[in-house]
Amino acid sequence: MKVGRFVAVATSVAAVVTLAGCGDSSEENSAKVKEAAQYSGDDRQGYLEECAKEEGSLSVYSAQQTDLWQPLKEGFQKKYPGIKVETTRRTSAETAETLSKEAQAGVNKADVIDVKVEVAESLLDLFAPFSSPELEAYPETAIGPDSKYVISDQIPYGIIYNTDKVPNPPKTSEDLLKPEFKGHIAMSTTLLGTQWVGWMENKYGEEFLERFGEQDVRTTDANTDAIIAQVAAGEALVAPGVNLSGVEALKQQSPNAPVEWLPVDPQWTQGALSMAAKAPHPCAAMLYIDYELSAEGQTINPSTSPPGRTRPRPMWCRVRTSRWTSGRSSASTPPRPTRTPRAVGPSSSTATSSSEP
Repeated sequence: MKVGRFVAVATSVAAVVTLAGCGDSSEENSAKVKEAAQYSGDDRQGYLEECAKEEGSLSVYSAQQTDLWQPLKEGFQKKYPGIKVETTRRTSAETAETLSKEAQAGVNKADVIDVKVEVAESLLDLFAPFSSPELEAYPETAIGPDSKYVISDQIPYGIIYNTDKVPNPPKTSEDLLKPEFKGHIAMSTTLLGTQWVGWMENKYGEEFLERFGEQDVRTTDANTDAIIAQVAAGEALVAPGVNLSGVEALKQQSPNAPVEWLPVDPQWTQGALSMAAKAPHPCAAMLYIDYELSAEGQTINPSTSPPGRTRPRPMWCRVRTSRWTSGRSSASTPPRPTRTPRAVGPSSSTATSSSEP
């Protein structure tokens, strides 16, 4: 299993912290960001809306699947028709690399960032502390250090298989060691792949990983979408560490696609929602964060699990009821979020991360 790219990304992320003070040091911009991010007056909503209309747009860097961020974008623009949302979708690692390069160049494009918690913890110096009335509905453990991010979503990851070519799909990750899967397992070498390796090492030990490495795994530096496409096309029979939302997105486009998601040794990844410290459109950014954290924003996606909102009952329960407890699985409810260590690397079987692929 190759982890060179992950190490390179971690190094790049570390460099961001050093370079955080470089580039545009406009005190005026910093003051505007601080005011928008922490404004708490009675006229807060009116102030943000008026200011955001003048800004006219915002830029979101997201690691979420398209089917997850698109409804948020559409819902926000429907509520605030005068504000255009431009969303750039990359993996969490790619987003970190992009932010690093932009910091070096003194370019500030991002307003809102949504990446894995592990990556967010390494980018704290690039984020602005913010306050939102919506945070009252979240537990303290969902809020990052210095209020620089909030865990806004949770997505389940499991194993996918080609339904046309695999009559007996894996019931446990150890089933991936069976002879029939040798040379037919697809796996990403991005951050998610290294996390899956960490999860499996904690659960099954190093011997499992050694035997898994002997299965001639088809590794690729690609995101979840590409992995799902490989399995659906029959280029691979199975793939571990794949999110449910990605499969749901494919099913919406191609209902008959021969791929199915299974909660085999399921893990939950968490997404950290942040505001850029040098956001060019801070008022619009704050409105967007408010919206994603709101009851409407948290129930607009059926494949995510907001971590601990007290209102209303999140729609992820519908997914769990229809896809998980229909006699096919007994996967448990995701754990309440815990504060994530600042180190970037494979998490334990109980640790959590983001909504990437």
